[in-house]
Amino acid sequence: MPLNSTSYSYPYLLFFCVIFLFSFPIVNNKTLAIRVFEKEKNWFIFIFVVWFIGLRAFVGWDLSVYYPFFTKYLPTISDGSEGIRHFNNSVLGKQGWEKGYIYLCILIKSIYNNYFFYRCLTTTFFLFCFFKVLKEQRLKYEVLGFVFFFIFEGYNSLLINLERFYIAMAIFFLAYKYIEAENFKKYLLIILIACLFHIQAFLYIPVYFFVRKKHSRSFLISFFLLGTAIYVLNISFIKSLILVGLDYIPGRFGKIAEVYLNSEQFNSSRGIGLGFLERTVTYLLIILLYKKIYSGKKNIIATNFLILCLWCHLFCSEMSILETRVSLTFCIGYWLFYPMLYEKLSKDWKMVFLSLFFLYGCLKVYTVYNQIAFYYENICFDYYDFNYRNHLINKYRFLHDTPMKKY
Repeated sequence: MPLNSTSYSYPYLLFFCVIFLFSFPIVNNKTLAIRVFEKEKNWFIFIFVVWFIGLRAFVGWDLSVYYPFFTKYLPTISDGSEGIRHFNNSVLGKQGWEKGYIYLCILIKSIYNNYFFYRCLTTTFFLFCFFKVLKEQRLKYEVLGFVFFFIFEGYNSLLINLERFYIAMAIFFLAYKYIEAENFKKYLLIILIACLFHIQAFLYIPVYFFVRKKHSRSFLISFFLLGTAIYVLNISFIKSLILVGLDYIPGRFGKIAEVYLNSEQFNSSRGIGLGFLERTVTYLLIILLYKKIYSGKKNIIATNFLILCLWCHLFCSEMSILETRVSLTFCIGYWLFYPMLYEKLSKDWKMVFLSLFFLYGCLKVYTVYNQIAFYYENICFDYYDFNYRNHLINKYRFLHDTPMKKY
């Protein structure tokens, strides 16, 4: 199989087109069948997304880590305390992965020892929690959130590469409603549970106080100009800050920071491309439509998460791994902001909006998913085994010296 092929993107283009077209109501038709379909189609889209994403085969860069971890090294409850103690003393057990994630995997493996069962279960949990957030926002076009989830890193960066973190993010979704309710105690409790699955979830604690507040337009413009200057001029300051504090970063976090600093693979900057232009346009929309979209608790919270995501891209661009990981923490802003914005547009602007994002989505899918790691297979049909897929991915990494396509 070739390591790069445009044909690898075709299943994703089809998937994108389906969820895009089914995200909008069928107009000028009031038959009973259509009304019933309109009522139930959101769940149809949800099931279709679960089928496509949750039942994928060996797709993604990190399967070389998580598949052996689950199938070969992870004990089950029947192995008893001795089996768990043996795992904790192994190389993988000493990686410092969060105990909540490990014990969840042990529980699932004890119920049914199948990696695809585990992944389908956790993926469905994530998508269900996200669907719950969409419904809580009372959006007219709530399923549109899945479209922007797919366009903006939800699949290619999160679900197939960051298995521990997407479980933590799913738990964060359960806490999202408490931001609007201003119930910090319940919010904090749920976020602390999320931290048992990925320590990065701690970032959700301080942002609680930022996303609830409406910030002035001048404040947003100032940070945009500063961040854009840092990005365009490639001003380096993150590495210096990390080097200064490296001796004070405890345990494995200090070691990880040192590895990232010394790695060309994770230490590279993004550069100016289509992604930068899209983020610039998004930020300008927030500023230009400030009065129209930056009002009401739900809108303010979603917009502030998007602002944090955009700031991460601007201020952390000198280290691609930091930019990717931290911006993903706040990517829910993208997934909620654009469906919210679409509702507020006039009929003519809605058509412009749909046309632009359909073209942009197709272009991004066609560009991103042409690598061997994204070659799509579903476990409902025939698929290549782990060893063959892992061999191809490692071959790609060796030849290209990068695990992820920059965009």
